[in-house]
Amino acid sequence: MRIARRVLAAAAGVVLLLPVLPASAFVPRADRVADAIARTNKADGRAQALRLELNLRIEDGEPVAKGELVTHPTGLARLELRGAGDLVERHVLQGSEHRASRNGRVLDPPRAFLPPLFLLQTDSGVTLRAALAAFGVQADAIGLAPCGMSDCYILGDPSQIIPTLPLEGEPPIPLRDPDRRSRDDLPKIWVDTTSFEVLRVDSERGVRVRFGPPTQFEQVRFPSWIQIDEPGKRSVRFEILRATPVNAPASAFGEAWLFGTPTR
Repeated sequence: MRIARRVLAAAAGVVLLLPVLPASAFVPRADRVADAIARTNKADGRAQALRLELNLRIEDGEPVAKGELVTHPTGLARLELRGAGDLVERHVLQGSEHRASRNGRVLDPPRAFLPPLFLLQTDSGVTLRAALAAFGVQADAIGLAPCGMSDCYILGDPSQIIPTLPLEGEPPIPLRDPDRRSRDDLPKIWVDTTSFEVLRVDSERGVRVRFGPPTQFEQVRFPSWIQIDEPGKRSVRFEILRATPVNAPASAFGEAWLFGTPTR
């Protein structure tokens, strides 16, 4: 009896020494999470070119500009902002190249106003993993961490890796980083463990993009807002007013539009 009590006491001591983890001690394999994200993108009607109508707010202030953002699943995007005094600011994203103009003049360096929305538009796990790799995310690294009131899978941060739930007959992927401290200098995405909606994207330059709760805009379900936190800059928030499918050929994201004469 004394031996049994000693064994139980020792086991309890071991439990107390274990790191505190979210409720689920294991997570699915990274490729399965990518597949689930892509299915959510398709079910929400986002796996196509989209046109967003928005207001731009700086921190908690009133709207300072109205805008239109067109985003394509291939990684192309463009944004036009119109503010007071006939100010027109345009941004174009072509893969990793981001250029901007203000009233027809080059704006360098541009603010990080074109987040990687294509991650919310991919239609397959294979395509999403390729997009993550292009964005610099280590797509096979998956972990679990609290995010707000729920838990998130984290793709791209090896320091957050915990053993993944194996298939029958497969061993779990071992923990790679024993101290489990999250690194802020890695590109990574945070995904809700229940809905598989992307909630946050972190870039290696320290830009942090957060997505608000999804809203149904007729055919498309899209985040109600996008907050962009850029090192050394004031936070900005795009308040999404409308999201609709659009025909957007590659030519619509070129230099001619970036420096073209705005029309009212």
